[in-house]
Amino acid sequence: MTRPLTDREVTGLSAEVTGPSLAVPAWLRGARAPALGVAAGAALAALAAHGALIVRDARLVHRDLSVLETLFAEAPVPEGAWLRTRFGAYRRAPYGIARYSHIADRLAARRRLVVLDNYESYTRAFTVSWRGRPDWLTFRKSIEGLTVRMVPGDIPWPNVLYVLHEGDHRLQAADSRIEIGPTRIAGRFALTPVRRRL
Repeated sequence: MTRPLTDREVTGLSAEVTGPSLAVPAWLRGARAPALGVAAGAALAALAAHGALIVRDARLVHRDLSVLETLFAEAPVPEGAWLRTRFGAYRRAPYGIARYSHIADRLAARRRLVVLDNYESYTRAFTVSWRGRPDWLTFRKSIEGLTVRMVPGDIPWPNVLYVLHEGDHRLQAADSRIEIGPTRIAGRFALTPVRRRL
């Protein structure tokens, strides 16, 4: 049979259990309440600014999707068409990578398009891979825009492969196996069909 703890033992036990968890870091011991208030206020302001940027980005995505819906309807891009994107400016904007790298996916879900921008399988850095690698386009910067070449794969694209890119980048064929155009522009976006020469 165990004996009950004495008052001294209970006090020592509670000090052992709660003491370390209530320890105040040395750098906080000398801090005054106003300094902590200023630091907390700065952290809340930074959080609010971050949230405002995310909301602004969501509005820009919605606006861009509306522009792209109009562009694809006027082209007109048929259901089931193959799509490739080539954006360059997204790296210079806050949250630009997330916005531009997935905008084609959102559009494809609405219009039932096949998007070839699967960086997971293309880079071979992930366990995802193509069952058969489709024909691919490579882009190089030129004085007037981008030169385009075709890299043959296992699966040829249908009659047309559409390239979504910035409106200020003109595409030029640097490969006799493809022909390019005409390009349609809406806002800062451009849509250019690329056809394989028969």
